[in-house]
Amino acid sequence: MLARRVLVNHSETEDAVSEVFAEVWRCAGRYDPAVASSRAFVAMIARRRLIDRGRKEQSRVRGVAPLSAAEGLHTGVEARVDDDAARATAALAVLPEREREMVRMAVGYGWSQQKIADEFNMPIGTVKTTLRRVMGELRLVVEGHQPTAEVRA
Repeated sequence: MLARRVLVNHSETEDAVSEVFAEVWRCAGRYDPAVASSRAFVAMIARRRLIDRGRKEQSRVRGVAPLSAAEGLHTGVEARVDDDAARATAALAVLPEREREMVRMAVGYGWSQQKIADEFNMPIGTVKTTLRRVMGELRLVVEGHQPTAEVRA
């Protein structure tokens, strides 16, 4: 989904996704579940690949050498990723504490829905329904549709 939003050209998107999968395969040995969830691990690799691809595209269009990551310059890709992260953070802030904590456990820590249900002493069906609803709301916000508070109204 991120690749489709960042890259306009369909073939570029397919190439980028293939590169991400190849990089995930190459780096799989470095994955540590104590550090981040598998989703976060893949997302970070995807973000780096998309930023690299965006920089190469910009340099091709401008006819200049690609920017190095050390230069700290924000490209359009970085700005879009940062904007998505800011919208998600703002949307999380308006969620009730329990829902925010459930999302943090599921996405941030990679906890299973059963483990979350056990932690909150809730039925698994309630956890599944809540996470499905909240993640759908957050997706809409990140895609720029509307704030979470309006989604709930």
